[in-house]
Amino acid sequence: METWVVSTDQRTATVTGRALQPWYKKINPIWWLKNSNEPWPPDWYLSGQAYWKRTIYWYLRNPLENFSNYVVGVVDRNYTVTGTSPVTLTAWNDLPGGRTGWKYSVIALSWLRLPFVSYTGKHLLFYAGWQYGGFFGLKLNILNSNIQWF
Repeated sequence: METWVVSTDQRTATVTGRALQPWYKKINPIWWLKNSNEPWPPDWYLSGQAYWKRTIYWYLRNPLENFSNYVVGVVDRNYTVTGTSPVTLTAWNDLPGGRTGWKYSVIALSWLRLPFVSYTGKHLLFYAGWQYGGFFGLKLNILNSNIQWF
């Protein structure tokens, strides 16, 4: 059973009880494309659409989910993460109130250190690296902007 312990200042969190995915799955490129955590779309996702369409879009929405979680990610490992409080928050736009700025964390996995950085601005959301949950991701969103590209 997975357990998270977060420090009182919310700058450090430790996860234990995770089950390691087998190596033979991690070397299979077909498995990389799947989503072992949520193989079927949840009820909230495109709720007005036909189930077959929701399923196709669900996989197109998050391609390489197992790859990001288990091949380059560490979602199946135990570790400690330290960073900007609250450490279990990916970006400031996840909080109400419109906070902006930089956020960072580092996952300590034995001798290995995995960095994460995010920036939330008035017109930009960016992140790169290993999120507190172990998922590896890259994101760049232009927000509420009237930028004309051409």
